[in-house]
Amino acid sequence: MTSVQTQITLKRFSGKEPADLKLICFPYAGGSAGIFRSWAGFFPEAVSVYGVNLPGRDENIGSECLDNLLEIARGVADCLENECAGPSVFFGHSMGALVAWATARELRKRELSLPLQLFLSGMNAPSVPRDEFSHLDDDAFIQKLLDMSEGSPAIFDKISMIREEPELIELMLPVVRADVRSVDSYSYTREAPLACPIFSFYGNMDRQTAPEAIAAWKYETEGSFGMHECDGSHFFLHDREPEVLDKIKAVLSERDIKI
Repeated sequence: MTSVQTQITLKRFSGKEPADLKLICFPYAGGSAGIFRSWAGFFPEAVSVYGVNLPGRDENIGSECLDNLLEIARGVADCLENECAGPSVFFGHSMGALVAWATARELRKRELSLPLQLFLSGMNAPSVPRDEFSHLDDDAFIQKLLDMSEGSPAIFDKISMIREEPELIELMLPVVRADVRSVDSYSYTREAPLACPIFSFYGNMDRQTAPEAIAAWKYETEGSFGMHECDGSHFFLHDREPEVLDKIKAVLSERDIKI
């Protein structure tokens, strides 16, 4: 039987090995490590940029998708423990934010080093009820994705293309649906706050989030908390990439984390 870890891979886009700092990036539902490829050019060689690839995409295409968030977090923790030890910072967007936070919790359970900083983007705090939609039929599910991607032409056009191609629906929709199901089915349990600080990003036109629900992330850390509003909808990550990256650098600098 294939282990969860062998279905989850880490893809390094830049930096020396061993790196002074590893930036571990967790993609949104349906996304792959490749969405962070361009980030490599924003950081010096001392920082290695990694993307997390879940089953069903890129080199893991054909492997069975996972739809349990805690199982995903355990698999990522396995990868980090076995392949990517050393000082790190996590960034996750949307589903990826929840997975990044859950992975940090899993690392704590194993008494392993936590990331120096969590950057959690485009996702309300886990204690806040979520807008569930994995149960929708294909047409309604795709329409929901289109609604979420309004204002982000590249994502909107990609989803529109999938809707027009039955082969793409068959190939890609199960991956996205499994990812969304992992978020929908996650049941929050209160634990002690994490030691690592949290900084959150959100889009001011994102109907999936609200400032007060983003602010609730502060209860998940015993360290510092900050948040930054970006101009855009749910996928502002792509439209405001330089702004997000500049803010990441600024926060790390303020905390004397050398990059």
